[in-house]
Amino acid sequence: MEKDTKEEELHRKKAVLKTFSGIGFGVLGLAFLFAGVIMQDKGIPGEITVPVILSGFLGCNMIGLVLLFKAAPELMLSDMIKNLAIRNKIYEESELNKLSEMEKERVVHKLLQNKFRRTQEGYFVKKKFSLYKDFIYYYVCLTDDIGIENAIRRESVRFNQTKKRGNAFCLILLIWLDKISEIEKKELKEESKKYLLSEYVFGSGAELIVVAIDESTHTGYYLRALKRRVPFLYGRGCRLIEKIFDGNNDFVKM
Repeated sequence: MEKDTKEEELHRKKAVLKTFSGIGFGVLGLAFLFAGVIMQDKGIPGEITVPVILSGFLGCNMIGLVLLFKAAPELMLSDMIKNLAIRNKIYEESELNKLSEMEKERVVHKLLQNKFRRTQEGYFVKKKFSLYKDFIYYYVCLTDDIGIENAIRRESVRFNQTKKRGNAFCLILLIWLDKISEIEKKELKEESKKYLLSEYVFGSGAELIVVAIDESTHTGYYLRALKRRVPFLYGRGCRLIEKIFDGNNDFVKM
């Protein structure tokens, strides 16, 4: 890890050096033009000055542009890797958010109460308007399993095979487990981080949020996205989860 950090820092320093070198060559190219003006004022023949000035100006600017074009993606990649490492550390140190009273009957009631419609495939779906994504289709899937990874793999395949409208989707996967240990909580965090960091890099139009629910305590756990001025799909899904399930309990069991 320390070796990778040192190599990344070395690449960044090289990219910064290329950037300043590119700017330096650009300034040198302008210096050739100013030198040409001064030479003409002193009466030096144009047959001598013009070829030298043009060659110097064009040559320096071409070299400068090449260096800048090479440095730009390297700097962007370096910043991306640095930001990913920062985000990964923040998520690693974050506590999982909790949702109380997540009995399956109450969850279904809350979804229907919030205008979700049930589909033939067994999803609860709601379409919400967004200024940045046009319409976002939120799919909620309720499932039971003995493991988080197994449920994610199975339901991801099923969701990809489901016919959907629009271009922006968010699948909220609610997994009921008999009991959630610290090992399952760590697994939940690692799986959630994959989607959070992947969305940060690729800006996908589809996202998955996993909520693991302890059947013995009816407590749900999920990893919340970092706050942003314009939230990604994962962040918008977290807001929806909190709006639906983190409010007052007005459900009466019959």
